Order: sequence, then C-alpha cells, then structure tokens
Amino acid sequence: MLNLKEKDKRQHFFAGILIAGVLYPLLGHIAIVAAIACGLLKEYVVDEILPSGEPDIWDAVATASGAVLVGASVMLVELLLMVWSP
Repeated sequence: MLNLKEKDKRQHFFAGILIAGVLYPLLGHIAIVAAIACGLLKEYVVDEILPSGEPDIWDAVATASGAVLVGASVMLVELLLMVWSP
C-alpha cells in the first residue's frame, strides 16, 4: 500500500516530482512518462537485477504519483490560462 508517511515512499514521490518538473520544459507531457519509466526502471534494474535493494511496486507507484501530480498541475495552469486569457 502507498503510505507517504514512510521516508522511502516520500523520497520516491519527490523524485517523481523532481524528474517530471526538470524534464517538463524540455519534453512537455512526455516528461511524465519519462519519470514513471525512471521509477519502474529503478525498481527493476537497481533493486531486482542488481542485488542492491528490495524491489517494491509501491515505490514505483509513489514515483509515478509525484510525476502525475506535476502533470495535473501543469494541465490545470494551462486550462486556467486558456479560460482567463484575453
């Protein structure tokens, strides 16, 4: 279960925000997909293939949640600018 009270899940959540936020000016909405892919790849490559961690799908979900938050925020701002622009 996704519990953002856990330090590890919060770190993944903020990593999703950071990755999507940094890449968004360069890639647009594809940055959200890239951040989600980073979370999935981290869990699979680093934690599953390399013996450096414990794979956890909820870590990937936390990363994706942060990325989706960025995407939703940007889309909301774009919508508001369309509605209220002269």
